[in-house]
Amino acid sequence: TKTYQERSDYKGLLSTQEKTVEIDKKLFGPTHITTVNAMAASAATLMTIGRYDDAFSLFKSIEEIYANNAPDSPMRFYTLMLQGGVLYKLGDVRGANLFLNKTLELTQKTLGNENVITNIIRGATAFLDLQVGKVDEATRLSSLMKTFFEKTPQAAMPSTPNPLNELGLRLSLFLAAKVKVAQDKPLEAIPL
Repeated sequence: TKTYQERSDYKGLLSTQEKTVEIDKKLFGPTHITTVNAMAASAATLMTIGRYDDAFSLFKSIEEIYANNAPDSPMRFYTLMLQGGVLYKLGDVRGANLFLNKTLELTQKTLGNENVITNIIRGATAFLDLQVGKVDEATRLSSLMKTFFEKTPQAAMPSTPNPLNELGLRLSLFLAAKVKVAQDKPLEAIPL
Protein backbone atom coordinates (compact mmCIF):
# COMPACT_ATOMS: atom_id res chain seq x y z
CA THR A 1 0.00 0.00 0.00
CA LYS A 2 1.11 3.55 -0.68
CA THR A 3 1.66 6.11 2.04
CA TYR A 4 -0.34 9.32 2.23
CA GLN A 5 2.64 11.20 0.78
CA GLU A 6 2.98 8.76 -2.12
CA ARG A 7 -0.70 9.29 -2.92
CA SER A 8 -0.38 13.07 -2.36
CA ASP A 9 -3.23 12.76 0.14
CA TYR A 10 -2.00 15.46 2.50
CA LYS A 11 -5.44 16.12 3.96
CA GLY A 12 -5.65 12.45 4.93
CA LEU A 13 -2.12 12.63 6.30
CA LEU A 14 -2.94 15.75 8.31
CA SER A 15 -6.06 14.12 9.73
CA THR A 16 -4.05 11.09 10.84
CA GLN A 17 -1.32 13.31 12.29
CA GLU A 18 -3.84 15.38 14.24
CA LYS A 19 -5.36 12.18 15.67
CA THR A 20 -1.86 11.01 16.58
CA VAL A 21 -1.22 14.28 18.43
CA GLU A 22 -4.44 13.86 20.43
CA ILE A 23 -3.57 10.25 21.32
CA ASP A 24 -0.02 11.25 22.30
CA LYS A 25 -1.35 14.07 24.50
CA LYS A 26 -3.53 11.55 26.35
CA LEU A 27 -0.77 8.94 26.64
CA PHE A 28 2.24 11.13 27.35
CA GLY A 29 0.99 14.64 28.08
CA PRO A 30 0.99 17.84 26.02
CA THR A 31 4.68 18.68 26.53
CA HIS A 32 6.23 15.24 26.10
CA ILE A 33 8.80 15.01 23.31
CA THR A 34 6.73 12.34 21.52
CA THR A 35 3.72 14.66 21.44
CA VAL A 36 5.79 17.64 20.32
CA ASN A 37 7.42 15.65 17.52
CA ALA A 38 3.95 14.60 16.33
CA MET A 39 2.90 18.26 16.41
CA ALA A 40 5.97 19.13 14.32
CA ALA A 41 4.95 16.58 11.70
CA SER A 42 1.51 18.21 11.54
CA ALA A 43 3.05 21.67 11.19
CA ALA A 44 5.27 20.45 8.34
CA THR A 45 2.22 19.04 6.57
CA LEU A 46 0.36 22.32 7.03
CA MET A 47 3.34 24.01 5.41
CA THR A 48 3.32 21.51 2.54
CA ILE A 49 -0.34 22.16 1.75
CA GLY A 50 0.08 25.92 1.87
CA ARG A 51 -1.59 26.65 5.18
CA TYR A 52 1.30 28.87 6.20
CA ASP A 53 -0.43 30.91 8.90
CA ASP A 54 -1.61 27.73 10.65
CA ALA A 55 1.84 26.18 10.27
CA PHE A 56 3.55 29.27 11.67
CA SER A 57 1.24 29.38 14.67
CA LEU A 58 1.81 25.69 15.40
CA PHE A 59 5.59 26.03 14.98
CA LYS A 60 5.56 28.90 17.52
CA SER A 61 3.72 26.70 20.03
CA ILE A 62 6.15 23.87 19.37
CA GLU A 63 9.16 26.12 19.94
CA GLU A 64 7.80 27.24 23.30
CA ILE A 65 7.45 23.61 24.40
CA TYR A 66 10.88 22.60 23.08
CA ALA A 67 12.55 25.63 24.68
CA ASN A 68 11.08 24.75 28.07
CA ASN A 69 11.24 20.94 27.94
CA ALA A 70 13.82 19.78 25.37
CA PRO A 71 16.10 22.73 24.57
CA ASP A 72 18.88 20.53 23.18
CA SER A 73 16.69 18.37 20.94
CA PRO A 74 17.91 18.35 17.31
CA MET A 75 14.23 18.37 16.28
CA ARG A 76 13.88 21.75 17.99
CA PHE A 77 16.36 23.29 15.61
CA TYR A 78 14.94 21.51 12.59
CA THR A 79 11.46 22.85 13.38
CA LEU A 80 12.91 26.34 13.86
CA MET A 81 14.38 26.05 10.37
CA LEU A 82 10.96 25.08 9.03
CA GLN A 83 9.41 28.04 10.87
CA GLY A 84 11.87 30.28 9.01
CA GLY A 85 10.77 28.56 5.81
CA VAL A 86 7.17 29.50 6.58
CA LEU A 87 8.19 33.15 6.94
CA TYR A 88 9.83 32.87 3.52
CA LYS A 89 6.69 31.33 2.02
CA LEU A 90 4.62 34.14 3.55
CA GLY A 91 6.81 36.59 1.60
CA ASP A 92 8.88 37.90 4.51
CA VAL A 93 12.28 37.12 3.00
CA ARG A 94 14.23 39.53 5.22
CA GLY A 95 12.41 38.32 8.33
CA ALA A 96 13.08 34.70 7.36
CA ASN A 97 16.75 35.54 6.81
CA LEU A 98 17.07 37.17 10.23
CA PHE A 99 15.17 34.31 11.85
CA LEU A 100 17.39 31.64 10.25
CA ASN A 101 20.58 33.50 11.11
CA LYS A 102 19.49 33.53 14.77
CA THR A 103 18.46 29.88 14.50
CA LEU A 104 21.85 28.97 13.04
CA GLU A 105 23.66 30.80 15.83
CA LEU A 106 21.61 28.99 18.50
CA THR A 107 22.05 25.64 16.74
CA GLN A 108 25.82 26.04 16.49
CA LYS A 109 26.02 26.91 20.20
CA THR A 110 23.88 23.95 21.20
CA LEU A 111 24.70 21.16 18.72
CA GLY A 112 28.10 22.35 17.51
CA ASN A 113 29.40 22.92 14.01
CA GLU A 114 29.99 19.25 13.19
CA ASN A 115 26.34 18.24 13.27
CA VAL A 116 24.07 17.26 10.38
CA ILE A 117 21.18 19.47 11.54
CA THR A 118 23.53 22.44 12.01
CA ASN A 119 24.76 22.03 8.47
CA ILE A 120 21.29 21.64 6.95
CA ILE A 121 20.31 24.89 8.72
CA ARG A 122 23.57 26.44 7.52
CA GLY A 123 22.49 25.65 3.96
CA ALA A 124 19.00 27.08 4.40
CA THR A 125 20.54 30.22 5.87
CA ALA A 126 22.96 30.51 2.95
CA PHE A 127 20.05 30.23 0.53
CA LEU A 128 18.26 33.13 2.23
CA ASP A 129 21.49 35.11 2.46
CA LEU A 130 21.63 34.90 -1.34
CA GLN A 131 18.02 36.06 -1.53
CA VAL A 132 18.85 39.26 0.35
CA GLY A 133 22.15 39.91 -1.42
CA LYS A 134 24.61 38.72 1.23
CA VAL A 135 26.72 36.84 -1.30
CA ASP A 136 29.92 36.73 0.79
CA GLU A 137 28.11 35.24 3.78
CA ALA A 138 26.27 32.76 1.56
CA THR A 139 29.62 31.77 0.06
CA ARG A 140 31.14 31.20 3.50
CA LEU A 141 28.20 29.20 4.83
CA SER A 142 27.76 27.05 1.74
CA SER A 143 31.49 26.29 1.69
CA LEU A 144 31.41 25.17 5.34
CA MET A 145 28.36 23.02 4.63
CA LYS A 146 29.88 21.45 1.52
CA THR A 147 33.11 20.63 3.39
CA PHE A 148 31.14 19.02 6.22
CA PHE A 149 29.08 16.77 3.97
CA GLU A 150 32.03 15.80 1.77
CA LYS A 151 34.23 14.79 4.71
CA THR A 152 31.60 13.17 6.94
CA PRO A 153 30.87 9.59 5.92
CA GLN A 154 27.62 7.91 6.87
CA ALA A 155 29.51 5.56 9.20
CA ALA A 156 30.42 8.54 11.39
CA MET A 157 26.73 9.35 11.86
CA PRO A 158 24.99 6.01 12.36
CA SER A 159 21.97 7.58 14.06
CA THR A 160 21.32 9.94 11.15
CA PRO A 161 19.23 8.65 8.28
CA ASN A 162 21.14 8.39 5.01
CA PRO A 163 18.60 10.56 3.12
CA LEU A 164 19.43 13.52 5.39
CA ASN A 165 23.11 13.22 4.53
CA GLU A 166 22.24 12.96 0.84
CA LEU A 167 20.00 16.02 1.14
CA GLY A 168 22.81 17.95 2.79
CA LEU A 169 25.34 17.08 0.12
CA ARG A 170 22.92 17.89 -2.71
CA LEU A 171 21.93 21.18 -1.07
CA SER A 172 25.59 22.12 -0.61
CA LEU A 173 26.31 21.45 -4.30
CA PHE A 174 23.22 23.46 -5.33
CA LEU A 175 24.31 26.37 -3.14
CA ALA A 176 27.86 26.26 -4.49
CA ALA A 177 26.46 26.67 -8.01
CA LYS A 178 24.14 29.52 -6.96
CA VAL A 179 26.98 31.28 -5.14
CA LYS A 180 29.13 31.04 -8.28
CA VAL A 181 26.35 32.64 -10.32
CA ALA A 182 25.86 35.33 -7.66
CA GLN A 183 29.56 36.21 -7.67
CA ASP A 184 29.43 36.80 -11.42
CA LYS A 185 26.06 38.59 -11.80
CA PRO A 186 24.03 41.32 -10.14
CA LEU A 187 21.46 40.13 -7.59
CA GLU A 188 18.50 40.70 -9.93
CA ALA A 189 19.99 38.22 -12.42
CA ILE A 190 20.26 35.30 -9.99
CA PRO A 191 17.69 32.62 -10.87
CA LEU A 192 16.72 31.30 -7.41
